Amino acid sequence: MSMLVARNSSLEEFAQFSLFYAFIVLLNFIHAPLINDSLVVRAASGRRASLSATLTTTALLFSPLSILGVCVLAVTGVVDVVDAIFLLIPAAVLSSLYWSARSALHSTGNHRGAFATSSLGTLFLLIALIGLLRVGVEPFRAALISMAIAALGGVGAAVCHGTVPAGASSSEAKVAQRVAPALLVAGLVWLAGNASMLFLGHFGRLDDIAGLRSVLTLLLPVNQVLIGLSAFLLPRFARLHQSDDPVGTKRLLARLLVACVVLAVLFSLLVYPLAGYLLELIYGTEYRRFEGWMRLGAMALPLCWAVITLCRTYFRGTGELHGLLLINATGLLVGLPLSLLCLLSLGDNAVMMSFVVIQVAMMSTYLLVGSARRAA
Repeated sequence: MSMLVARNSSLEEFAQFSLFYAFIVLLNFIHAPLINDSLVVRAASGRRASLSATLTTTALLFSPLSILGVCVLAVTGVVDVVDAIFLLIPAAVLSSLYWSARSALHSTGNHRGAFATSSLGTLFLLIALIGLLRVGVEPFRAALISMAIAALGGVGAAVCHGTVPAGASSSEAKVAQRVAPALLVAGLVWLAGNASMLFLGHFGRLDDIAGLRSVLTLLLPVNQVLIGLSAFLLPRFARLHQSDDPVGTKRLLARLLVACVVLAVLFSLLVYPLAGYLLELIYGTEYRRFEGWMRLGAMALPLCWAVITLCRTYFRGTGELHGLLLINATGLLVGLPLSLLCLLSLGDNAVMMSFVVIQVAMMSTYLLVGSARRAA
């Protein structure tokens, strides 16, 4: 009985962390149109924002957003309020500052500085996490504290590299025009990645939330590499678009798609036979029961993420925000009902299938609708 209680407690903590992490991911999606894309548009138009101004704007926007998010989570009653206040708010605000610092470096063409910032942030994360676990801090809390420490270290590294001060430009109207549709796109993208979690939370299936998050975490290296690549590519797509070179932009996208799809398939082939071993190694024997979920995810998700991330970066860089709205709305219109149907089925892999079908629907829509819009 004691082992069962401990196991359930562990899964519930993981489920709570999943909800906290989903909120931070939502902030990241909101950050893209409000801060990141605005920096790219200004830079492509000849203006480069100072790092201090960017960080100040980020703090003013994302501090109240983080507090509001904690209030919403507290009202739902699915998370511990103390943890939400003292762990989630610092991790969310500092992460937002870190994203802005890295974006400012990318927008000025200082990709080496951005890479160094990301590398140091990762190093701080690992050191903090190992240290906290060694002194007996619970993994759930250690992860959030480490995220805050890593973000703070990343901001410090970015400050050392610096950016070019802001200059005169007439791009403010263009930036303002992009924000509203970009925020809608960010909300739809976040929903595509978290709808299954929301369904499971509604049904009170915390164990399944923990299992799904544990599997997705092991598959995330592909997504993280793609996100890092998109931060590098977004200014390049924007500059090619500004120079009125649609052929060059499409050619770059095609080459990147081929390369990333090949790498995604190789990753899938590597992870598929090791699924059960990796789950047991990282999380413990009780998570081995999610081996089937991980095999299914390994077969489908890296490929989906490669196509979705690259196509979305292309449309963001070329300013096709209404096209992005159409693509994401169509993908969700197809994917969400299928996801719910899968979740309500009795199959062993129903939970993972509910996540996968949304990603497949989104990828298919990007390929079909996106290709039609690029050809237009």
